[in-house]
Amino acid sequence: MNEIPTWWLVLSGLFFFMNVVLFAALAIAMFKIAAVMKDLTPKVNSLTQKVEVLTEKVGALADTTRATVDRVGGKAGNVAGSAANIAEVAAAQWERFAPILMGGMTAFKLIGAFREMRRKGGNKAALQEALQDALQQDNN
Repeated sequence: MNEIPTWWLVLSGLFFFMNVVLFAALAIAMFKIAAVMKDLTPKVNSLTQKVEVLTEKVGALADTTRATVDRVGGKAGNVAGSAANIAEVAAAQWERFAPILMGGMTAFKLIGAFREMRRKGGNKAALQEALQDALQQDNN
């Protein structure tokens, strides 16, 4: 009959022995991990409670910040609205007084042109020359 070779028995014995050693190592590692887990469980529970407290505080802080931003945004909107109203009133005032101001500036130019005309001799050609000089100064 067929016999099992010796090398096969030796190899099987080695694998069996290694299996027993690895199983024992795994059992020891499992017990050590269980002990570490037992030590860490209270710490994890404590950290969980602290995180929950911090979450509540952050939520309250976010609510306070949101309220502050809303209040400041409302005030900024009021300030912008006031600035727009002031600009509108200033523009209306300028429109009201602009013709008077332009008339005054024109009068000053005419008075200057008449003075220049008198200085140059007082005739019509001198007046035209003085007015042209005044217009050129405005364009520059």
